[in-house]
Amino acid sequence: MRIIIAKHSGFCMGVRVAMNTILKNAHATKEPLQTLGPLIHNPQTIDLLGKMNVTAVKTVNDITASTVVIRTHGIPPDTMADVAAKGVNIIDATCPHVLRIHKIIDEHYKNGYTILIYGDKGHAEVVGLEGFARERGYLIQQEQDINNLPKDLNKVCLVAQTTQSLNDWQTIKERAIAKYPDVKVFDTICRATDNRQTEVERLARISDVVVVVGGKNSANSTRLYEIAKAACPKSLHVETEKELVPELFKETKMVAIVSGASTPSWLLQRVSERLKEIDAINSPTPLKIPMLFWRLFVAFNGYLALGAAFMTFAAQKLQGLPANPIHIAAAALYIHSMYVLNRLTHIKSYRFDEIFQTDPILAHRKLSQLLLIITGLSALSLSFFMDTALFILFASATAAGLLYHVKIFPPNRLPLLRHRRPKDIPLSKDLGIAFAWSIICTSATPESLLLTLPSPSSLLTFLFVFATAFTRTLFNDLHDIQRDMIVGRETLPILMGKKFNKVFPAVPTLFITLIIISAVLFSIWPAQSLLLLVVPLWIYSCHRLSKTGNLEDETTFDAVIDFTFVLPAVILLIINNG
Repeated sequence: MRIIIAKHSGFCMGVRVAMNTILKNAHATKEPLQTLGPLIHNPQTIDLLGKMNVTAVKTVNDITASTVVIRTHGIPPDTMADVAAKGVNIIDATCPHVLRIHKIIDEHYKNGYTILIYGDKGHAEVVGLEGFARERGYLIQQEQDINNLPKDLNKVCLVAQTTQSLNDWQTIKERAIAKYPDVKVFDTICRATDNRQTEVERLARISDVVVVVGGKNSANSTRLYEIAKAACPKSLHVETEKELVPELFKETKMVAIVSGASTPSWLLQRVSERLKEIDAINSPTPLKIPMLFWRLFVAFNGYLALGAAFMTFAAQKLQGLPANPIHIAAAALYIHSMYVLNRLTHIKSYRFDEIFQTDPILAHRKLSQLLLIITGLSALSLSFFMDTALFILFASATAAGLLYHVKIFPPNRLPLLRHRRPKDIPLSKDLGIAFAWSIICTSATPESLLLTLPSPSSLLTFLFVFATAFTRTLFNDLHDIQRDMIVGRETLPILMGKKFNKVFPAVPTLFITLIIISAVLFSIWPAQSLLLLVVPLWIYSCHRLSKTGNLEDETTFDAVIDFTFVLPAVILLIINNG
C-alpha cells in the first residue's frame, strides 16, 4: 500500500506563527497563559498546550491570568477593548490573513460601505469579521442569501472567511456582482487553503482512500473532507490514528494523508505509522520482513552508525592514513551510543509522550537502554585495546556526552549558563554533535591527537567532517522544529526564524565547497578529491527534495540525509580504484 502525505499539510503559516509565539512565551515564564477561546481548532494541540499551563477561557469575564493570547481567528474590536480594559498583557496571535480582512472591512466601513461576509455563522473568525462590519454587515452562508439582501445598497464590499471553498466562493462572487455591479470584491480565502483544496482534489482522484487529519470542529478540515469525499467515496475524517482500523483499508493500493491548517506534523506522522502497521496486517508478504528490518535498522540508528563508519574511513584516507578497522568500528559504536542517549534524554519527553510516539527508541526504552550500554562499552573497549591515547579520547568524549545532560552549573543569572545543563544552552546540540563527529572520526593515531600540532590535511579533514555533521544536524533541526519548539529546545532554525531559510543550505554547502577546493588548490589533497564536490551537491539536492515534500517518510528522510556521511567514502573508494 502506497502512502502519500500531502505536500501542503501540517500547520499553515498563521497557525505556525501563533504556536511559535505562544510556545516561546510559555517557556519564558512559569506564569499561566490564557487564550480567549481555543487558540486553534485541534483538540490534541489544545491538550498539549494545557500541559504547558496554557488554557482557554470562553469570555473576557473568565480571564484570570496576567497574560492573554488572542486566538488565530481574531476577535471583534469591542472584545479587544474589553480585554485591554482588564489591564492584562495582550499577545495578539491573530492570523495575518485574518488581520488583512479586518483592515479591509474597517477601512470600507469608515468609507460608508456595506460589508458582505461569506462565511459560516458562529465560526470564530466570522464573529470577528462581523464585529468590524458593525451594523452594516450581512452574513452570506449560501447563494440564496444574496437574494434576500436589500436591493438599494449603493456601496458594497464583499469578503470571505479565509477557509471557505474556492468553488463556492466563485459562485458567490458571480451572484453578488450580478446584483451589485459596482461591488468591490476582495479574494480573502487564504492561499494555504487554496493550495490544500487543490491538492486534496487532485489526490482524491488518484487514491483509493483519503485520510483527512484534523479536528472535527475545524472548518477547513471539514471542508477538505467534503472535497475529498466528492472524488473519493472512501475518504475518512479522523482526529488521531486510533480511529483507523485494518478493515477500512482492505485491497487498498494507495492512501493519501491530508490535513487541516491546524493539524500538527507529529500527528500526521502518527497516522502515517499507523497506516504502515495496517498495511503489514492486511498484506503480509515476504518483502515486508526485510522492509521491517530496514525501518528498524534506520530507526534505531544502525544506519547512522554505518554512516559514522564510512565517514571515519573517509577521514583516514583524507589524512593519508591507512584504514584502521578497529577505529572505524569504535567510532561507529560511539556515535550510535551517543545518539541513542540523546534521544532517551530528550527534554521533557515524558511530559509530551504524544509527540514522540513514532520514535521507536522512546517507545522501547528498555531495549534502547540495553543497546546504549552495549554500544557505549564496546566503543570504549575497542579504543582501549587499540591505543591508550585513543582510549583517553573516547573516554573523555563519552564523559562529555553524559555530562551534557546533567545540571552541572549552579543556579545563576548568567546569560549563557542560566540553563544549568549544557544541553539547554542555545546551539549546544548543533555545535556539540558536529564537534563530536570531528574529534571521533579524524583522531586515528596518537600523533593526530594532542601530542603534536595537527597537519594541514588533519585540520582540513576535521573541518570537512565538522561542516558535514553540522549540516546534517541542521537538516534534523528543520525536520523536528515543531517538536523542538514544544519541548523548548533552542536550535539554530528556531533562534534565526525566517532568516534561517535565507542562508540554509547555501552557507554550509559553500563552506564545504571552499574546504574541498582549498585542500586541492594547496595540494593538501590530491586533485581527484575535487569529486568530493558531489557532497555539497547532494546536500543541496536533499534540501530540494525536502522542500518539495518527497522526504515526509521518517525512514526515507533519515536514509537520504544520512547518506551524506556515506558518500565521501564511496567517492574516495572510486578515486583509489579508478
